[in-house]
Amino acid sequence: MTVPRQDRGDPPQLTAASHSNQTTAVRNSGSPSALDAQSTVASQDDSIPSQRTRKLWSDVAQGIDNNSTVVWKSAVNSLADGLKFLQTSNDARAFVEGYMRQIISILLEQVPQKIGSLEKSCVQESLMKALLIVLEELKLKGTNLAAGDCVVVDVLGLLFNKKMPYYKGSKHSWNNALSGMPEIRMQLIDKFRSSRGFAHLGSYLQARTATQRFPPLDTIRLILEAARDAVPQDVVTTPAQMKVKKSYEDDIICVANAVMGDLGNQSEDALKKLHHDDMSTIRWGLQAIFQLLILSRRSETYKFYAFCRDFALKLITSQSLPLKLYGWENVNELVEISASMAPPPKTYIASGAGVTFVNGEFQYAAAIGEDGFVSSKTDYCYECIVPPASKDDKSKKLTLFKCTMRSQQKWWFISEADEHQPGTDKDIDYYQQKSKKNEETYPPSTGWMTCKSAGIDPPPFLEGKGVVAPVGEEFNTMEHQLAQWAIDNKVVELVLGNSIHREIVARSVRLICFLASMCTKDEPVEHVPAGKTMIPNAYCLNSSHLELAWKTCESKLDAAVSAEVYQLLVSILPSLPNELIVELFKTIRNSCKDSLFEVAEFCSAYATSGEIEGTIYFSDEVRKVLLKLLWSVLTHPDASTLKCIDDVKNFMSQELRAQRIGHVQRQNFLNSCKQSLTQNAKKENCNEASALRIVGLTRFILEACPRGQAAAAITENKRELAFLLFNDLIAYMKRRGSKESTTSIKKASSNLTVADEFQHSYALEERLDVLRFVYGLSGTVEMT
Repeated sequence: MTVPRQDRGDPPQLTAASHSNQTTAVRNSGSPSALDAQSTVASQDDSIPSQRTRKLWSDVAQGIDNNSTVVWKSAVNSLADGLKFLQTSNDARAFVEGYMRQIISILLEQVPQKIGSLEKSCVQESLMKALLIVLEELKLKGTNLAAGDCVVVDVLGLLFNKKMPYYKGSKHSWNNALSGMPEIRMQLIDKFRSSRGFAHLGSYLQARTATQRFPPLDTIRLILEAARDAVPQDVVTTPAQMKVKKSYEDDIICVANAVMGDLGNQSEDALKKLHHDDMSTIRWGLQAIFQLLILSRRSETYKFYAFCRDFALKLITSQSLPLKLYGWENVNELVEISASMAPPPKTYIASGAGVTFVNGEFQYAAAIGEDGFVSSKTDYCYECIVPPASKDDKSKKLTLFKCTMRSQQKWWFISEADEHQPGTDKDIDYYQQKSKKNEETYPPSTGWMTCKSAGIDPPPFLEGKGVVAPVGEEFNTMEHQLAQWAIDNKVVELVLGNSIHREIVARSVRLICFLASMCTKDEPVEHVPAGKTMIPNAYCLNSSHLELAWKTCESKLDAAVSAEVYQLLVSILPSLPNELIVELFKTIRNSCKDSLFEVAEFCSAYATSGEIEGTIYFSDEVRKVLLKLLWSVLTHPDASTLKCIDDVKNFMSQELRAQRIGHVQRQNFLNSCKQSLTQNAKKENCNEASALRIVGLTRFILEACPRGQAAAAITENKRELAFLLFNDLIAYMKRRGSKESTTSIKKASSNLTVADEFQHSYALEERLDVLRFVYGLSGTVEMT
């Protein structure tokens, strides 16, 4: 609890704060003469503390032990003397190691607006003395393990903790602003940085990585936050400034490398004992540092993400399921980060626009960093120069750019900028797009709307080409590095291998979808540096991965695992190139004879996933193979035993109605039905369930046809299809009369298999119903 500041003449207790479940306080030292009396007086030997200094330490220690209080000026003087005699006096060391943390904690619990300027001065002097003490200890202990550990390194974390009340302040009512002094924390960080404190800290940590002597993660987290705030952000121009900036960056990277070394070298047993949130916090702290360094130290940033990938691999290959699952959370974060760091397309090709001169190539026109890459904070902009239509016309400069509206909504525009006031209402807007959250970074390909002022329907389709990257680095982006890591380490095989687990499969979807998208990521590069091989789309999902996934489903080991793999395959279909989809569908179709249930479950999963709208982007070849796959399920002898048969039929009916290839495919399946009807009519003994199914499928295909095509199918070739169905009825009655068929028929609406005598009425009813439907399609077909 914090007590308001008291005026002069009040009792000596000034403020109080909560610390370690005890009431802590800072006490007034009384009059100036009392302050002077408690000041440090050294003996003639400057290396030995005086009796008064020892008494000061004793009094401060006693106040903390008994009442958790400390006198303002005593805090400053005791720490100043502690710093002075730290290397020469055991008493000084004992005091510093035993009480400095508590002193600093008490001081940082104070709220600046509740104390006076003298008290603030005492707090800030004490903080600075404590910082210098830690710095001296780090220099002393450094890489010398024999010298022991820096016991007060946790005080450094406390000094850098931005959530302490002295830095953060407090809010006493809903309309009050926080009243802290965060600038004091930044002054401490600047002092530590300029004193090469991060360099000494890095050396100290490096010598203790992967040992019990490494500081706890809570302290490391606070140090990393300070290191992030210490990354130089000022623009430097002179060689001297650049040298200083580089040295500061080197010091911070040294600390980060030490932390990565400790975390990466932990044994599996040690990792099991660490809380996942603590590890994530450390990783995020490191990431924040390297994201600020990426423009000036890209290679170091790449090394950090290489560490993240290696650490994730260590987790997902461990024997512990919780560690594996946590590792997959890391992998998914890497996928997201890699996508956010992807360089923008070099050009966008606009096509299909009603305003014909909009159709063309828009070149990247925004800022590019000194290293040839684009900052992730850059607002991308593209320009297209339209040549004059005639000698009297002027050329036009079209701009593809993002604009933040007054509502803070992001809109993309294709406009002709005004020469004198670009980016205002005087621009001529042709097309616009109200972007969704996932479309704010890059111009979307579809979803454009025509502006009423100057646009003409239809709006354009945009396609990105190439990437903005230095020559030779086009295939070395974060996405390419992640894809290579996954393929080289056989991560997909780890997911679908012998130790497959449904939770791991579920968490791997994002990575495998990412690998699928990398199949068509690259285009051949025009300028390849000498001695360098650049193969586009070298690391991506391939057919062997898809075959492995399907074999997992066929293995029939675990229905829950198979269900997750079905969903995995369905999820990656929109990202796969058409060639791989064709291979996958053919593989699944070829297994239909022996694995009908698994094939049907996959088709059902796809049909009910909400992803079937994505089939509109399939090539004609893919749609043909998909329809053949569905047809193989529907025509299987045991199809009627499937619980999901209705899902498959509805899916195929939808695909058959597609106008692009639907007509041809419907005719092909009708021809297949005709062939089966002809063969069944000639048989004296056949599987009556299969024969009846063909009759039903004939009607199913006709129902999927437009009425004109259905009527034509009935009447063509001298009403061949109508006669075939009629002959099927006659053949069935003959077989029935001869009593040679003993095969039971399972009624679709029943779970019971009944005797042939009882099923006769059902088979007869179905055939007559189909005949009535067929003869009703055309008025030119009559039953004789």
